[in-house]
This record gives sequence, C-alpha cells and structure tokens, in this order.
Amino acid sequence: MGKSYNQKGNFAKALSCLNKSLLILENQQDSSRLIPIYNQIAYSLNHAQRFEEAFIYTAKAQFLLKKHENATEKIRLLVNLGCYNQSQQHYTKAKSFYTDALNLNKSINDTLIQIHILHHLGNLNLHQDHLIAAGRCFRNALALTKERKEDVSYQISNLTIDIGNYYSTVNNMDSALYYYTKTLEISESNNHTDITSKSYKALSNLYLNNKDTIKAFKYLQIHSNIENKLFHSTISQQISELYVQFNSKTKDQQIKLQHAEIKSERLTKILLITFLLFISIITVIVFINYYRLKLLNNTLKKQNQKIIKQNKSIKENAIRLEQANTELIESRARLSKQKVKLQIANKKYIKANTSKDKFFDIIAHDLKSPFQSIMGFSSLLRETYDEIEDDKKRKYIKLIDSSTKHVNSLIDNLLNWSRSQNERINLVRTKFELDKLINQKINLFELTSAKKKINIVSTISKGTTVYGDMNMISLALRNIISNAIKFSYAGGKVEILSTTDKRKTTIYIRDYGIGMPPETINNLFNIDNSKRCIGTCGKNGTGLGLIISKEYIEKNDGSIKVISTVGEGSTFCITLPSKENISSLN
Repeated sequence: MGKSYNQKGNFAKALSCLNKSLLILENQQDSSRLIPIYNQIAYSLNHAQRFEEAFIYTAKAQFLLKKHENATEKIRLLVNLGCYNQSQQHYTKAKSFYTDALNLNKSINDTLIQIHILHHLGNLNLHQDHLIAAGRCFRNALALTKERKEDVSYQISNLTIDIGNYYSTVNNMDSALYYYTKTLEISESNNHTDITSKSYKALSNLYLNNKDTIKAFKYLQIHSNIENKLFHSTISQQISELYVQFNSKTKDQQIKLQHAEIKSERLTKILLITFLLFISIITVIVFINYYRLKLLNNTLKKQNQKIIKQNKSIKENAIRLEQANTELIESRARLSKQKVKLQIANKKYIKANTSKDKFFDIIAHDLKSPFQSIMGFSSLLRETYDEIEDDKKRKYIKLIDSSTKHVNSLIDNLLNWSRSQNERINLVRTKFELDKLINQKINLFELTSAKKKINIVSTISKGTTVYGDMNMISLALRNIISNAIKFSYAGGKVEILSTTDKRKTTIYIRDYGIGMPPETINNLFNIDNSKRCIGTCGKNGTGLGLIISKEYIEKNDGSIKVISTVGEGSTFCITLPSKENISSLN
C-alpha cells in the first residue's frame, strides 16, 4: 500500500502505511523484508523535502543490503543517496550515484526506475546549467513513459512540468507553454492536486516573464486557491485522523479499564485464597520444623560428644605427627649432609682415581725406557764383553748407572706420591734452619751441576728458620732445584734467596733457562694435564716431582707459585710459615 501511494504522489498516506508495516516487520527475524520499507520511506521523505530524515532510513537500508543482496533495492538505495547529496549541493557525488543506479538497472531493465533516474539526472543537470545534457535526459525519460502500460500518470505529470521548466529556462516559451498545459490536462484528469497547483504557478511565472501580467495574476490566483484548498484539506484530514485516533484510544482505554476491574476482582479473590493457603502451609511447616529441630538437636548433642572425642584424638595424633615430622626433618638434614659429604668424597675419589691412572701411565712410560737401556746394555756387555773396547765398556756402564739412578728417582717419586695420596705421611713439624738445608741440597747436586757447568748460588742469611716437616720440605726443595738445573743452559746460574717477615718466609729459586709459556704454567701442578718437557740436555721431565713438591708444601701450610718468561728463565716462589701456630698461607 505504501509503495502504491508513493506512485500516486500521496506521500503522507504512504508514510502512514509504511510506518505501520515497519512496526510489524521490526519484531520479525527476517531483516531482508525491511530493506524495501526503508527505501520507500526514504523516497517519501525526499519528495516531502525532509532530506535528513530520509538519509537515516537510507543508511539503514544500506547496512542491511550488505547482508542481503537485492539488485532492485540497491538501485533504489543509489537513487535515494543521489537525492540526499543533491539536496546538500554535492552535485558530483549525486551524479555518480544516479549514474551507478542507471548502469545497475540494465541488469533488471525496470523502465519505471529508469524514468525516475533520468528525471533526477535532468533536474541535476538543469541546476548545474548543463542544458544540453538536461534536455537529453528529459526527452529519454519522456520516451520511456510511452512503453509503460500501467498507470504512471503522476510520474508523467511530474516529468512534463520539469520539461516545461527546462524550456522556460532556455527561453522556448511555446514549448514551455505546451508542456505546462499538458501537465494540467494529466494532473486535473487524474486528480493530482499538488501537480495542478505547481502547473498554475509555473504558468503564472511564464506569463510574468512575457510581461502578460493579467494572465500571470489569473494563474497565480488559481494556484493560491488550490494551495488554500490543499492546506484546509490537509488540516481537515489530519484533524479527522486525530479525532479517529482519539476516539479509538478512548474506547481502548475504557475497554482496558473494564478488563482491569475484572482482573482486579479476580486477583483479589486469588490473593485471599492464596493468603489462606499460605498461612495453612506456614503453620504445617512450622510444626514440622519444630519437630525436626527437636530431633536434630538430640542428634547434634550426640555428634558433638563424638566430635569432642575425635578432636582430642586428632590433637594427640597431631602432636605425634609433629614429633615425627621434626624427626623426619632432622633425618633429612643428616641425609643431606651425608649426601654432600658423599658427593665431595666421590669427586675426590674420581679425581684421585684419574690422577692415579695418569700417574701410573706416566711412570710406566718413563720406567720402560731406562729399563730397556739397562737390559740392552747389560745384555750387550754379557754377550760381547771380551770383544768390546774398554772405552765403550765404561760408556755402557755409565749409561746403565744413569738409567738406574733415573729409575730410582722415579720409584722415590712413586712412593712419595702414593704415601701422600693415602695420607700415610705423619707430619713432624719442627722449627729448623733453612740455610743449612739449602746448602745440603746444593752439595747433593754438586756433581750434576758441574757436568753442565752451572753455578748454584745461595744468599739465604744464616739463622733463617721455617716451621714444618723438614723431610717433606727437603724433598720439595730437592725436586725444584733439580728442575732448575735440568732446564738451565750449560754455563748458566741458579740463584736461591729468601725474604722473611713475622709470619712467613718466602724462598725464591731462580734459573736463567728456557722458561715456560703461560699455558704450561697453568697446568704445571695438575697431573691430569701435565705435559712432558725436554730439558736443555735433551732429558725428558715428567713433572711429577713438581706435583709432589706442591702437595708437600701445601700440607705444611705453605704455597707455591711460578713466574716464568720463555727464553729468560723461571722463578719458583715457595712460602712457608716462620713459626708455629700460623694459619694456611695459601
């Protein structure tokens, strides 16, 4: 109905019908049926020049068209958007919307919509003074009206009056008069009063432009009379509608009041009966609850007595658990300590075992070579003694003697290291004179140093004392002095000196031999990483003597460090306590 009223130009009734339809459809789930309603409402409001309201419904239709595809309604949406933009004087946008609508209409070929779009484009071009384009649009629209069989008299009369306006603009008074007259014929025969009123107004303006004031006034007076009738008719119609609505609402309210009185009486009776039932139910519930509470109270007393006994038992158990927990914590602490001790012992065992394996590998390798020499030269002397010259005999005997001494030194180191590792050495600490001990060691190496023409010089002051196990310190000093001689160049010098304070005595054994790089110094006292070094006379050194020396010095609360430069020599710094009751100097 709303669409039909729009086609006939009765926009007030169209809006009324469409709003009623909208109230019904908005409560339904099918939102696709709302799209044509929104578009028709926007169409009516645009014709009533209520453009802002029209745009609201246009936007609603645009939102729903994103969910529901509908070509016809999309075209109507584009036309409504064109109308809105034209009203806002956004002519470029308006023309774009009309053109899009015209192109999309080709897919459905709806001539009525095409007439409508061409009509709008004609008016838009006329506003922009694009008179040729405007004339072409109006003529095309008028040609299409002849193809429509159904009643489109309102659209034709609305179109012909705008064509008359176009001819009036281009000063073609005859054509303008023709189309205004044609508009009057169509509108009066079809009772389109608003178009008739516009036609008389247009004729009045046309004659006024031609300076025919009599006819201009005549048509203006007719226009004014029609407008007055339209106004009174509209007012009367609105008053009638309001009266009908008032009577309808009054009757509805009276009926509602009667229904409310009947409901009130029924409700009063229901409430009275409900109240009596409620009182009865409450009385029964109170009695039942009283009886239940009495039984429950007796049960609770019995349970309370049981709980008191259980609580007492729980407290006793808690005390026992607390004691057990304390014992468990202590036991865990003891186990943790034992675990730490075992881990430390295990690490020591692994380290000792690794050191032992390494040590025996070194000893086995170093024992093999001298024993082969002893066995080889002994066998050679035994089998060819009479045939060998005396000089060679003496040479072989000398080599056997040297190998024997080397084996003896290795066995001494093996025994000392074994005793040290098994902690079978009993430290006998005494205060003794250092200078005497050093002189003994110098005398011990007199023959060895003489062979290499090495001068051993001691500047230790007489009466300098240290506190410790003299035998262990003696062995350590012997190994270090031997090491200094071994790695000194022939004709060189070994210096032994010391410094003393209240707490300690530091012994410096300095040679001017081949020296050592930093990586050798870092692993010098580590049996796992010790490397064989070749002395200045080509003799190999295992490094075991230095390792044993370090252990013996540290067992006597001393320390040892090395300062060395390759090609310049090495200095061994041994620090020992000067007197009794001095803590470790490491």
